[in-house]
Amino acid sequence: MTMSQAALKLVTPIVEVDALLFERRRDARRPMDGRVTVLRRYRKEGEQRSKISAIDLLDISSTGLGAFTSEPVEVGSDLTVMFPAHGPDGACDSSCRVVRCIKRDGGYEIGARFGMSHSAA
Repeated sequence: MTMSQAALKLVTPIVEVDALLFERRRDARRPMDGRVTVLRRYRKEGEQRSKISAIDLLDISSTGLGAFTSEPVEVGSDLTVMFPAHGPDGACDSSCRVVRCIKRDGGYEIGARFGMSHSAA
């Protein structure tokens, strides 16, 4: 074995790690700016409750959305998001379930996944 061959054995190849390997989302997020109305369904003291409020959208994908709200939303809460009409497109509603709620300055950032709601039948 020559000196250069011995030196090469000490060097390990660089393995590039694909950053997307650690990304759990199945679809790319698209930035979104707008306020939408939501109907939140949750349980309190064993009873089913509903509340209408507004959230500010941060991003959206085919599998879910990110939004900002002034009050905490319990993980597992079901939401119906009411998207207003835009141009020739009519309004539409979409059901989702809150999977994340993180306290931020001035409110809470939530993540919700489409198609997980109990009422999305």
